[in-house]
Amino acid sequence: MEYEEKGIPLVIRGFHKLPGWKDALFTPEWLLSNASAISVRNIHNKQDSQMLLTEFIRRCKNISDIIPGEGERYYGKDGICPPQWEAWLSSANVVPKHILPFGSEDVFGLLQPQDRAETLMTYFGVGGTHTPCHKDLCASVGQNLMVHTENEGSAVWYMTARDEAAAVSEYFHSLKQEIDLETHVASELELRTAPFKMYMHRQVRGDLICVPQKSCHQARQVINEGGISMKLSWSRMLLSSLVLAYRSELPIYHRVCRPEVYSVKLLIHTAILSITRQLSEALAGSEGEISPRVRSLRDILKPLVMTYTEMIVAAWDIERKGEPETFQAAQQYRLSCDFCGADIFQSYFECRECDEANQQPVTICSPCYVEGRSCVCEVMEPVHVRPFKMLLEVRNTAADLLNRCLPVKERMPDNYSYEFVFRFPVMIPSSPKLRELESDGSPHVHQAAAILSRSLKLHRVRFVSSHVTSC
Repeated sequence: MEYEEKGIPLVIRGFHKLPGWKDALFTPEWLLSNASAISVRNIHNKQDSQMLLTEFIRRCKNISDIIPGEGERYYGKDGICPPQWEAWLSSANVVPKHILPFGSEDVFGLLQPQDRAETLMTYFGVGGTHTPCHKDLCASVGQNLMVHTENEGSAVWYMTARDEAAAVSEYFHSLKQEIDLETHVASELELRTAPFKMYMHRQVRGDLICVPQKSCHQARQVINEGGISMKLSWSRMLLSSLVLAYRSELPIYHRVCRPEVYSVKLLIHTAILSITRQLSEALAGSEGEISPRVRSLRDILKPLVMTYTEMIVAAWDIERKGEPETFQAAQQYRLSCDFCGADIFQSYFECRECDEANQQPVTICSPCYVEGRSCVCEVMEPVHVRPFKMLLEVRNTAADLLNRCLPVKERMPDNYSYEFVFRFPVMIPSSPKLRELESDGSPHVHQAAAILSRSLKLHRVRFVSSHVTSC
């Protein structure tokens, strides 16, 4: 879509006027008959809790304007979408199919249902409540549909374009705030005096707001009298979101220790498998000619393969053959770093000694370990999730297909191997192909972490040996 390519917010109005809209489905009374509890946040102390839906709606009905010194005012956030709402969204032919969750332009749809993050949520607001200024996770695009309001309620949205993300971050730093921690509700004065363009829209029933990648946005509920507004919200992961998230968002999450949630590296792996298969079929169907379909798939696949190559390099260690695996063919592991919250796709460090009471291993990602983050005993073992041979086959198969439809000057090595990654570049550093592989985005993070681990173990052995000898 054009707004996604330009990275600017889009508002589509009047969905509640379409024949498939069901007013009776989106009411507090319907929720009371079909749900029991809701996740809520108190805007004054930012504490999250569970509340009975009957209690939440009672509070909403009796809410007054904000009183100076009040200690409680709740809004419902990140609520699980009722199955009936989800069924309506997917089958009512109201919202365009290509922007539906898990649709044709959502990479989440490539994952098995058990591997998908929860991206379809409900939100319930009352007058005076608000969300902190934030970006949607991992450079995803957001969709927010107002399905119900009372007393002519509305929500005022403030949004930036995708390309303003760095400027917003710098501005928040000047305010002593961090945009990626989602803790600051910007005042109207701060928004109006910000050194970047701000889009504003008053969302009413039937309005769908489409939030582009990396757009910083904030919403404030406006209701004239006691009442409630209800919104249906979901995120989509575009193919372009994957590289954007890997290069720009994940490093920020690592710095501020924010959970990744959306498993970006797993999505890249899954997308490459899918697009490689599609490109193979397209080449066969065009008898080797570079048809528009082949060209489109080629242009999508190339940046993914380059990013995937960086992932492999970052996860590889020259002594990898001695590392145990957690891999089981019948199970897709979902691991995350116990320190920074990063999703672990391949290599990490593990200690099974520090948490004997709960019998849970301590898991630390390689970037954290190389920065000195560790378990209490500091004796961690390097581990990898999948056989590297499998990752290399995925990468090399995709590269081979790409080379069949790329100009000669743009072709990439299609026989990536252990020796090629770690030894050949040292021997021939001037090779153009190797310069492509050894690009600025391909640090050997796990190798560095593994060297540190071996050094710490050696130091520990020498210390113990010296201590025993001196005794």
